[in-house]
Amino acid sequence: MNHRTENADISSKYMKDVLIGKAVQKRSVCRLRLLVVASMLTLSDISSFAAREAKVFSDDPEIVAMSDLRQSLEANDLARFERTVNNKKNRIYDEPFIMKYLSH
Repeated sequence: MNHRTENADISSKYMKDVLIGKAVQKRSVCRLRLLVVASMLTLSDISSFAAREAKVFSDDPEIVAMSDLRQSLEANDLARFERTVNNKKNRIYDEPFIMKYLSH
């Protein structure tokens, strides 16, 4: 196998790994969002964001929004809760499970 073919093969495998990694990351963010909603619905005191695995996503905009929801619920700040939910950038209404409990 020549170097050009080896490089193309390695590059192809790397891109496949990157794409798989992005798909796994997207599923993980979705699962964390659902975990946050479930913990809010059950009024659990356990922080979904405390786990080492969750901290990886602490800068993700969707997770930041879910954290803001949780904090506004704990502070009993309905106005902040509604602003967070209604902000389309947060994509909270994109999740059917969440919509089931937040729809008017």
